[in-house]
Amino acid sequence: MKGCVNNITPFSSVDGTGNRMIIFFQGCNFKCLYCHNPETIPFASVEGFDEGFVMTPNEIVDKVKGQMPFIRGVTISGGECTASYDFLLETVKALKAASIHVLLDTNGFVEQDKLKRLAVYVDGFMLDIKAFNNDQHRALTGVDNTLVLESFQTLSRLNKLEEVRTVILGNIVDSRQTVESVSRLIALSNPNIPYKLIRFRKHGIAEAGRILQGPSDSFMEELKQLALSNGLESVITL
Repeated sequence: MKGCVNNITPFSSVDGTGNRMIIFFQGCNFKCLYCHNPETIPFASVEGFDEGFVMTPNEIVDKVKGQMPFIRGVTISGGECTASYDFLLETVKALKAASIHVLLDTNGFVEQDKLKRLAVYVDGFMLDIKAFNNDQHRALTGVDNTLVLESFQTLSRLNKLEEVRTVILGNIVDSRQTVESVSRLIALSNPNIPYKLIRFRKHGIAEAGRILQGPSDSFMEELKQLALSNGLESVITL
């Protein structure tokens, strides 16, 4: 089996626990207005893909092994890694067989039976909840958030949530409502799950995202205090 990999970052300290290699799969089932990797959104066939790397799961394992003296493990991102489900499943199986620590950076838009199969071979998931209101989620991403919220519940029950993340906006999405609802959701599940609030920044986005507005410093702090007041133990602002 082969799959399309857009890029590989050998070292990152902001994509999970410790220093990690980041592997960006090609193709995404969302079209987020604020996407900072818009080149990873289109799906590609292995026969015609020349924008990155066509790799097998074992080739990915060998790539990671080459950096293992210097990294804690690997984080698979995208695009949306679960959208290339069969390739992802075989990749995480191969990584786990090699005793490599595996995290997935995901939007959670995947059927729950598939998510449970992945979770057997994955140490943790970093889940994006982009908006709590369904209409706002559609306006931002093009799809609704039913599967995303189901994925939160599934991963919470499996104790596989490494962190939950929300990009904070000044328009389109009611970020106060989202943080209020998501922080309460986390607190009811496990208040020790870190909640990361990421300030929207305009650099690197596609033209369609230019309508979006970023939040003020005071709004970011307000949302952090809101999440903490709802019972969370760890709220991080970036």
